[in-house]
Amino acid sequence: MTKPKSKLEIDRYIGVRIREGRLALNLSQEQLARALGVSFQQVQNYESGVNGVSAVRLFDICKTLNVPLASMFPRETTDPFAQPIPDRPMDRPAVPHPGRVPASPLGSRI
Repeated sequence: MTKPKSKLEIDRYIGVRIREGRLALNLSQEQLARALGVSFQQVQNYESGVNGVSAVRLFDICKTLNVPLASMFPRETTDPFAQPIPDRPMDRPAVPHPGRVPASPLGSRI
């Protein structure tokens, strides 16, 4: 049986996923913070894992980054011989289709 992950490990993992999503949209921490109604320092703390993210705030972050909530969590496996999943890009990357100009998920909030 695998050892459960600590709160700190999970907070750090989610923070890395938030940063990946923000960078995929070329957003600054300040832009994401404004969209969420928090300070950019709070976004820094989320991304570094210093502060945990509440369920409601994580839902708002996912909506803003246009990614599924499940993309913020490690994939679980029941296979005891499974290899760890290497760093993976966001499950639903914010990459526009060729020839289309993407609308910002932040709308006029930027």
